[in-house]
Amino acid sequence: QPGPNRGRAMRVLLNDTAGKYLVRDEVVNGVMTRILEILSFSDEDVGTYVCGTSNIAGSDSGYVALMNVETFSWRRGEWSACDPPCRLGNRERSVVCASNFSCSVQPDFICTES
Repeated sequence: QPGPNRGRAMRVLLNDTAGKYLVRDEVVNGVMTRILEILSFSDEDVGTYVCGTSNIAGSDSGYVALMNVETFSWRRGEWSACDPPCRLGNRERSVVCASNFSCSVQPDFICTES
């Protein structure tokens, strides 16, 4: 039976005890869309999921594959103290190539940023 909340019910089958997921409604290209955000993606989330929807026009479902796509960038450390401690002293900091997913240090040739 039609009512003020018709089409607004949300059923999310997630075990979200750690606040890892966020479900929100957003208008995309003029259409109200439900968006699931994984706030902290990890290897545990990799897999194939089924997304389903239904309304007065019918129902539909589709598969979504989530996978890890690792990217790399330069990570800069903190500056050292000035040595000797005067205006013309030297300061140093480390710069390493690291994974944006695992934060592991990689060989310099992996990072393509300048």
